[in-house]
Amino acid sequence: MNKKTIVIALIVVAVAAIAYFVIRPSFFSQQDTVISDLEILSIERGELRAIIGATGTVEANQSASLTFQTSGTVEYANVETSDKVIEGQELASLLESSLQAQLITAKSELITAQNALDDLLNSQVISAQAQQTLAQARDNLDLMEYRWRVQQEGYRANGETIAEAEANLVLAQNEVDRAQHEYSKYSGRNEDDPSRALARSNLADARQKRDSVERSLNWYTGSPNE
Repeated sequence: MNKKTIVIALIVVAVAAIAYFVIRPSFFSQQDTVISDLEILSIERGELRAIIGATGTVEANQSASLTFQTSGTVEYANVETSDKVIEGQELASLLESSLQAQLITAKSELITAQNALDDLLNSQVISAQAQQTLAQARDNLDLMEYRWRVQQEGYRANGETIAEAEANLVLAQNEVDRAQHEYSKYSGRNEDDPSRALARSNLADARQKRDSVERSLNWYTGSPNE
């Protein structure tokens, strides 16, 4: 071993010795400080509590984002926080002076269109009234034409109606003859005899029905008077 190596070894040993004697007292001093700061307690049975910590975002049960179809200054707010609202309820209104010019123009056009609609509806009412008056006039004309036609000879009834009236007259006259024959059986009895009174009443009814059918037939076949 040469002298240089021996010198280096002596220097390392000297540094280690110095470090030992300098650092060791400081190390044990720090241990003593840590031990003095400790608190000694006796073990006891107690309640075990578990605490869970977490981070997140709190969200409402129900929420909605409200937006206006136009921009402007809010004039009135008709609801407050936590108020319940229903569909179609007006929540707020904007100052008309703060609305866009297009919206004000649209309102003006709406008023103009409404006025035009009102005028159209009024004209339709007048038109409907005129049509009703025209329909009534046509009905009156048809009635007058019908009355004029039936007053002309040959227009009062068709052949089938006249034939039916003639047949009814034959049957009615037959009833008159039968009632007259029945009444003749009791003609010699007193006026207060019930059988005579019934037969006379039946004869009168038969004659009335016969005369009514005959009048209808005469009107069907006759010509109008002045």
